[in-house]
Amino acid sequence: MGLFDFFLKKHTKSNTNANSQDVVDSTHKMNTNNSICAKIEECDSPLSFSLSNVKSIDMGGLKLVPYDAYWYFSVPDATVLNLLANTDKLKEFMPGVDFSTEEKAKKALEGYMFRTEQGLGITYVIRNQNIPVGMIFVNTPKYNKIALNLNIWTVDFFAMKSIEHKKIMFNCLCQILSVMKSDFNVPKVYALVNKANIDCLKLIHHPQYPLFEEIDNTGFKDKDHPGESPRVFVLNLATMNFIHE
Repeated sequence: MGLFDFFLKKHTKSNTNANSQDVVDSTHKMNTNNSICAKIEECDSPLSFSLSNVKSIDMGGLKLVPYDAYWYFSVPDATVLNLLANTDKLKEFMPGVDFSTEEKAKKALEGYMFRTEQGLGITYVIRNQNIPVGMIFVNTPKYNKIALNLNIWTVDFFAMKSIEHKKIMFNCLCQILSVMKSDFNVPKVYALVNKANIDCLKLIHHPQYPLFEEIDNTGFKDKDHPGESPRVFVLNLATMNFIHE
C-alpha cells in the first residue's frame, strides 16, 4: 500500500435534532476498554472544534477521513460494516459499537455524525478508497464531562479484519496522537485496556514499540467488567517527537 512507517523519538524537554446527552448516551460505553485518555486541567470552557478545521490525513494509500454528514448521506458504510467488522470482538471490548446489522450500523454512524457537528468528538474512518477498514474516535472534554463526569480527552479505536496485525492501526494511532499534541496541546495520554484485550495491549505496549509505560491502576475501574480493573498505561506527549519516514 505504500504505507509509511511512523517513528517516535523522545526528546529532553448539518443542523441536528439530537441533543448532546442523547448522543453521549448512545456511545459512552466506547470509552471503557480501548480508551486512551489524555488528562487536561479542569476549565470552564473545554476545547471544542468545528468541521472547518478538521482535515483528512493522507496515509500513503489509506486515508484517515473525519466522518460527517457527507459520508452519512452519500456513502453506504452501514451496508458493509457488519460484513467487515469483527462484531464478536467489538461486543466484548467496545460494547457501544454495534455493527451487527445494517440498521444498528446506520444508527451508530448517525451518532458519530452528530458528535462531530456538536463538537463532542471526531470519528476518523480509516479508508481504503471508499471502504472503511477501521476507526479512531477522538472524544473531547465536553463529551467526557457528560459521559464520565471527567474533563479529559479520550481516543478509542478498532481495526477491521483486513488490517489487523499489519501495523496499520499503530501508524494511524500515531498520526492521531501527533494531531492531539500539535493541534490540541494534550500533554499526557493514558491508556485503559481490558486485561483480556491482547491485541490492544500488544499495540500500545509492544516490546519493540513500547509507546506507553504501565502505571498503578488503583482507582481505575471498568464498569462493563465488574470485578476487574483495567491495566493502565501513560504516554507523555510533551517528550515525544513524531517523525514521518
